[in-house]
Amino acid sequence: REPVGVVAAIALPAALTAALLPARTHLGLATDLMVFLTGTVAVALLGGLWPAVAMAVIGFLALNWFFTEPVRRFTIAQPENAFALAVFVLVAVAVASVVDLAARRSAEAFRSRAEASALASVSRSVLSGENTAEAVVERVRETFGQGAVALLERGEGTTWTAVAASGDEPPATPGDATTVADVDDRRVLALSGRPLPAGDRRALDAFASQAGVVMEQRRLRAQAE
Repeated sequence: REPVGVVAAIALPAALTAALLPARTHLGLATDLMVFLTGTVAVALLGGLWPAVAMAVIGFLALNWFFTEPVRRFTIAQPENAFALAVFVLVAVAVASVVDLAARRSAEAFRSRAEASALASVSRSVLSGENTAEAVVERVRETFGQGAVALLERGEGTTWTAVAASGDEPPATPGDATTVADVDDRRVLALSGRPLPAGDRRALDAFASQAGVVMEQRRLRAQAE
């Protein structure tokens, strides 16, 4: 989010200034302040707190230079205008911090729901009898939106064998994968696709544990036969 917010913090003040300048004689400083405050909130939604703080500072400078007498100077003739600009910066930063905190809480709640859904998916697959390695890697690929997933087993030396795979061009070794989760001492889940954030590791480890159970059941069946 931050790169987008930084671009917006630079471009939005220029756009707002260009839009407000033609109507400068008809609009008061209070209107200009509200427009720039709205822009600061928009940047907070896009990029978080620090881009919004940058937007507030740039907005303060733009308001001072273009809309506060004497214009084209970083001086302020009327004390009430100086007070209004100072209050603008304080309010903009305060509102941006609240908006950023709300956005973070919303993202954390969404991640928690997604993690709970993934863990429930593991439980459902066990209860429904999807106890094959192929079912596990397919469920991992669907849950995390990966291009390909493979359950790899280490053989002699540095050789790896795919026990099960799903998707196009699954990784042949852990080094070919974007994300790797250990199943046991000899097996790993290798994911190829977008890098997983740290918050998804708990759910991925649950799938790795399920893969370990599946492989142990396979070993016990072979031993029984």
